[in-house]
Amino acid sequence: KSVKALIKIINEIWDNCKGRLISSEDDDNSPFTFKRGLFKEAKVEKEGRKLKITTQTVPDKKDFGNLPSVPENLMDIFSVSQAESDILPDYNKYLEKTSILCEDVLLPFLTGFKEHLENVQVFLGLIDAWLLEPRVVFSFLDQTFDGPGCIRGEDEKDPSKLILYRAYCLNVDSEMKSTFDIRTEKGREELKATLRYIKIYEPVIQIEVKDAGEKAVNGTYTIRGMHNGVYFYRRSGVWDGKPAKFTLARRKCGSRSIVWGITCAPQDPTNSFRKMKFYWTQATEEKLPPMNGWGNAFGGINPPPQILHKVDV
Repeated sequence: KSVKALIKIINEIWDNCKGRLISSEDDDNSPFTFKRGLFKEAKVEKEGRKLKITTQTVPDKKDFGNLPSVPENLMDIFSVSQAESDILPDYNKYLEKTSILCEDVLLPFLTGFKEHLENVQVFLGLIDAWLLEPRVVFSFLDQTFDGPGCIRGEDEKDPSKLILYRAYCLNVDSEMKSTFDIRTEKGREELKATLRYIKIYEPVIQIEVKDAGEKAVNGTYTIRGMHNGVYFYRRSGVWDGKPAKFTLARRKCGSRSIVWGITCAPQDPTNSFRKMKFYWTQATEEKLPPMNGWGNAFGGINPPPQILHKVDV
């Protein structure tokens, strides 16, 4: 039973691997030469005011040498035949031949055959592990580049390049390390640390305010500066028949409470209308205005607005 179980494991591993086999007729490689696609490097670069992170699949191959050969003392009893259209021996057929052996010969034969199969399992296991290595990187890319600003698409000029991230960056050091070896855990951690840094300084450029009962506040708000440690957003519009600037900002309300609010002030300071407060919501630890939970302030009309975070890519 243990021999049959080993053969089953070997065949399963081989089924996983053989699709990546390189034909030995192509060059001087051994029959067990394999190929894989590998993301080696993530490149961070600035395009004007935008940050772009790309990686590229690189073809990789490895020659694992020859499959462990069946020991001569076993070959003296039975020869090993290849599986049809395969370079792996047909171990099941080889095992079937043992049915004619007497017990005195069968037991030492099976012991030697089992040791050989264990060597084959180790050999194929090394191939399988090598082919699976890129999955660690694929998983890292999927988990890391999933959110606003993240794009999973090919570069139009080079299909082997994958664009992972593209967004505005207003304050990124010019000396920031530009390439990261994402094959290694160290390289992946360095890239993640860089992204954490960028997220501190790289704002969502636009906020869309929509569906508010006070129609004048609806529209696209764009970053205009920083206030209370976060960016505030502004748009031009009309209020009370006069040009006005609408502001979406985080501010203190009383001695303890911190809120986000949508307000309006005259575009021209000489205009007579006073500053209006339309909608507000409690601030969270996030540095962006909450998308839900807004309520009416003094000048608000139901319903309160919906907020969308927009990244210009």
